[in-house]
Amino acid sequence: MDISLKGLGRACAAAVLAIGLGGAVCWRTGGSCGRAALAAGGTLALFGGVWLVERLGRSPERPHHPPPQNFDWGIHAFRAFAIVCVMMAHVSGAIGRQGLHDAVFWGSTVFFLFISGYLCQHIASRRAQTAWDYWRKKASNVLLPYLFCSAATVALMACESRPQWWFLAPEGFSAGEIAATLLLGRAWIAYWYIPFVSLLFAVSPLLLRLGDRALAVATVSAGLLAVAFPERGFLFSLDWPNVFHLYSWLTVSYLAGFLYCRKRTALEPWLRRCAWPLFAFGCAIGLWIAYPGLLGLRLVETPLAVNLQKWCFTGALLAALPFFRRRIALLDALANASFTLFFIHCAFIDTLGAWHRGLLEALPLLQGGLQRVAVDAAFSAAFVLAMLGLARLLKCAFGRHSRLFIGS
Repeated sequence: MDISLKGLGRACAAAVLAIGLGGAVCWRTGGSCGRAALAAGGTLALFGGVWLVERLGRSPERPHHPPPQNFDWGIHAFRAFAIVCVMMAHVSGAIGRQGLHDAVFWGSTVFFLFISGYLCQHIASRRAQTAWDYWRKKASNVLLPYLFCSAATVALMACESRPQWWFLAPEGFSAGEIAATLLLGRAWIAYWYIPFVSLLFAVSPLLLRLGDRALAVATVSAGLLAVAFPERGFLFSLDWPNVFHLYSWLTVSYLAGFLYCRKRTALEPWLRRCAWPLFAFGCAIGLWIAYPGLLGLRLVETPLAVNLQKWCFTGALLAALPFFRRRIALLDALANASFTLFFIHCAFIDTLGAWHRGLLEALPLLQGGLQRVAVDAAFSAAFVLAMLGLARLLKCAFGRHSRLFIGS
């Protein structure tokens, strides 16, 4: 069975068109569940469809693997930047900088998804491993610490008279509610990411087998889905339909990581030329998000604007990575502890906010102008360093098994 690239492109375009038309019908008729399931099902079916079409071809294009390289310090530094952005997205709300959260840090998950896709392809280019080995490592390094931290949170909240605002699960603590908490990432406000990315990890061995052109088609198609379904309902209603919305919104970032790793040599010169325009455009989008009336009209939905901004910042950061070819101690420590920081930092957001409010109430002179900016920056930096110190203490406490419990 011979399937040409043109036929593959037409099949993908037809799939995207069908998904878009079906989603538009569901949208107009108010069928949110069907709309979400259609978007998620189309995203995931695209993976299997493109892979199957390629495998059935007479002369399938083989994936292009870059030559083995030493440790990639640039992407390592990018991971440190990504975890700081995720933490700041929650810190800025706690210290009364919600506008900064919306304009700069909201949607920083895009960075982590890109890095995860890149590293999956990068590691595969350095050493061969079976799909089973890949899944086993993800289960031990991601799912086990997630389950441990979620279960510990559920146990803690069960002992409290009233759960805190960030505990998004029901208060009944029945067996079904606890199971839903673990499946949907309800224990902490940031934990939705692990159930979400686990399904992407599940299909990653198939993505590694895609040829370069097929992967490019899949990435572009996922980008069209992100434009067609720019929704993020998860934080507002933690049910399965809203979870599905996330795949249409964020999958393209994961696929882009694979594609960039394969084509990095060709893309780096272009990114270097476009770095400053991309950064400037990202900042302009941030201003528009912070001040939606700035342009007079709300031209696009905010989630789509956030995606565009993070893609711009990603391109600008990738152009800067060659400057981080050597180990930088602080960035190395943040990157190594990134999963632990992700798992533990939300537990102290309320405490940080209380201390911040207490200081401003005790010293009214700090409440305005540059003094307030300095206080907010100092609290943010102190929080990151304190969480890093706690992560290292936990690593020492759990010893050589720490990765199974706290992720690093």
